[in-house]
Amino acid sequence: MVKNYFFLFFFVLGLCDGYKSQITNDFISLSPKYLNSIQFNYSGAIQNWVCPANVTSIKLEVFGAEGGSYVGSASGGMGGKVSCFIPVTPGSTYYLVIGGKAANSTNVAVYGNGGTGGTNPSNSNNFGRAGGGLSAFLSSATLTQSSAIVIAGGGGGASSGRNGGNGGGLSGSIGNDATRGGKGGTQLSGGASGSALDSQITSPQSGSLFTGGNGGFINSGTWNSGGGGGAGYYGGGGGAGGGNYYGSGGGGSSFTFSDAKNIVHTNGINYGNGKIIIYY
Repeated sequence: MVKNYFFLFFFVLGLCDGYKSQITNDFISLSPKYLNSIQFNYSGAIQNWVCPANVTSIKLEVFGAEGGSYVGSASGGMGGKVSCFIPVTPGSTYYLVIGGKAANSTNVAVYGNGGTGGTNPSNSNNFGRAGGGLSAFLSSATLTQSSAIVIAGGGGGASSGRNGGNGGGLSGSIGNDATRGGKGGTQLSGGASGSALDSQITSPQSGSLFTGGNGGFINSGTWNSGGGGGAGYYGGGGGAGGGNYYGSGGGGSSFTFSDAKNIVHTNGINYGNGKIIIYY
């Protein structure tokens, strides 16, 4: 039995010696660099993170929020994701906006700048759903183009039977169709609103910087209102309301500032509220 143990020991030692020449600096560099992480979830208010001493680089995973859904009829667009590495300054305070998922029962948007769904004065069951909120990692407590470091777009709100457009990517996704649905936000402008083809409606709004456009309102008790656009670097457009011609909201776009590295954009990946995970 003792001989067998010695044989096994020297056999394993020989294997290790044989692989030693393959343990290069490139191999060693694959080992985890970030040993700590912290996740920030939706709270309905701005949050902050103080960069620890000696930390000069972090990895971020930023997720936008889902748009509101019609349960059993149509789904809100899913939020986008941005993964990247950024330089940071030890001791500095960074600020986080975590967008909220729009409700499945009302047209009202929650924290994160999603567009409001359209209303029907005669029937709340025909309200459009609101767009999902953006999530953002910022250098100051106010969301501006100069403070924005990373933003993940939110999904568009659904309209009855019409799925919202997904958020995220350099351009968010369109609502349910090219005519009535809101268009996705881009890197240069908000998504255009859906085209209002019926007479008894109030036209929906286009998306704008950081904000989803509002869905179209209607003036007929049996017609459906448009879904709100998802928030993002540029928000998605609101969907049109109407009888046979109505649409969902478009998704918001994502963004990274110029110093970000190894950037990966993913469109339409996150259900529910947004979140931000920091690895350091």
